[in-house]
Amino acid sequence: MNRYLIFIVLLVALLNSVHAGNDGDADTTVQPPPEQFLVELSEYEIDDALPVGLIEAEVLDLIRTSGGIPVETVRITAISDTQSFCKFGRRATATVGTITHGNTTSHRTKEVELGLVLRITLSARTDGAVADIDYSTSRMAQAGTADSPPDVLTNSMQATQHYSFGERRLLSTRGGDKTTCVVVTVSKID
Repeated sequence: MNRYLIFIVLLVALLNSVHAGNDGDADTTVQPPPEQFLVELSEYEIDDALPVGLIEAEVLDLIRTSGGIPVETVRITAISDTQSFCKFGRRATATVGTITHGNTTSHRTKEVELGLVLRITLSARTDGAVADIDYSTSRMAQAGTADSPPDVLTNSMQATQHYSFGERRLLSTRGGDKTTCVVVTVSKID
C-alpha cells in the first residue's frame, strides 16, 4: 500500500509540474494601446485667385493672410490603422421646373442631398502619420428661383499624405469664381 501512496503522490507532483509549465507558455505580453489622433479638416473659400506655381507653404500663407474663415471644419478622432468615418448632411427640396395648366401653376421638385463625407485611415510613423483621406462635399451655390433650379456644387478628393504632428498641410485647391482650399492638421492624442 505504501507503494501505491508513493505512486499517487509522485503522479500528483508530476501533474502539478506539467500544469505549472503550461502556465509559463501562455502569452503574457501586454499589447500597447493603439495610437490615437485628432484630425482637423478645414475648407476655405478665398475671393482672390491663386497664382499658378505657388508651393504648398505659399498657399497656406495666402490662406492665413487672407483672413478667410473656414466654410466647413470637421474634427474627428482616429485610431491608427483603422478607418474613421463621418457624414453630416441634410436633404433639401429644390424646384426643378414649373407646370402651368390654365390658371394653376405647380412646381416640380426634387430631393437633393447636401453635406459632407469624410473617411480617413492613419498609420503612425516615428515622425508623424500617413493619412489616407477621402473627402467629398455638396452644397447649394444659390437659392434658385421658380424658373431656375439651384446649382449644387460637389467636390471630391482623395489623397495619401505624410503629416508631421500639429502642422497644417494643403490637401487640395480648386479655382473658379472663388478659390476653395482644403487644409488638414493631424495631432497625436496622448
